[in-house]
Amino acid sequence: MISATRSLRTKAIHAMVGLLFFADRLLERQPFGTIIGCTTKESLVALTFDDGPHAEYTPRLLDILARHGIHATFFVIGEQGRKHPEILRRMIAEGHTIANHTWDHPRMPGLSASEQKRQIRACAAEIKQYGGPLIFRPPWGAQNPALITRVHLMGYLNVTWSMDADDWADHDSAWFAETIQHDVRPGTIILLHDRLTPPAEPAAFDRTNLLNGLDIALEQMTKRYHFVTVPQLLTLGKPITRRLTSNRLNRLYESTG
Repeated sequence: MISATRSLRTKAIHAMVGLLFFADRLLERQPFGTIIGCTTKESLVALTFDDGPHAEYTPRLLDILARHGIHATFFVIGEQGRKHPEILRRMIAEGHTIANHTWDHPRMPGLSASEQKRQIRACAAEIKQYGGPLIFRPPWGAQNPALITRVHLMGYLNVTWSMDADDWADHDSAWFAETIQHDVRPGTIILLHDRLTPPAEPAAFDRTNLLNGLDIALEQMTKRYHFVTVPQLLTLGKPITRRLTSNRLNRLYESTG
């Protein structure tokens, strides 16, 4: 009986995620949607970092990027940017791009339309002095068609990612060094975090293992790829547009097949 119940639950999960994939395919046919990467013949990759800046880890990350000659895109939380304007100024001075990641990282689909707009506008007001592009990333990648449409009507490009390194979980440096490289191909947008917002595994809030692993990975990857900011990638490649689902859901779908 327990086995039968688990089987039914597995089939239900599989069916629900399948519906999300179907919705993804519908969104691909729209004139706007969620950009998850680019099609390009050049060896271009975009590194992105969410939820910062952080007083300790973001400067350490900027040191690593400078050592490798890499420019990245930082999806900044507005209230964090207000706390650390000196870090945002350093990002711009060193050639990085700052983009919108809401004011305080709520789950956007659970908010009213007016509160969604307030979250985006409050962050925009905080980072506008740094000249960032109108690019938005929803916290946790959580969105629905209404939010995607609203973001578009506000004049933003909605950008998530094509590779998630699961850096919200606790792993050692070697694991990160391998994982960050594993699914990368030309046009990939890589999701990482210079600061984590709860919930996450407690040990993962210390970004040391991620930073050390990233440093190792970049030593190898810079031999094969040229790292650009998201705006540069969108200029040099053809955007791939989706999506409601994520790599985590892809893995769930495959595991319940």
